[in-house]
Amino acid sequence: MQPLAVSLANYISNVAQSTANPNGAILAGATALAFPVVVLFVVFQRFFTATDLGAAVKG
Repeated sequence: MQPLAVSLANYISNVAQSTANPNGAILAGATALAFPVVVLFVVFQRFFTATDLGAAVKG
């Protein structure tokens, strides 16, 4: 059992050298790795912008 990032790095260093075109599998793994971060950003985006606007006001 490994985290997805470690598994992807192992795949790139070991298996990708022996296959003809590993780009599809590498991009699928990278997409699966980035998807939860993107979803969290979209859900909490309004809180990020509200915090930035409140911190920029002087006085």
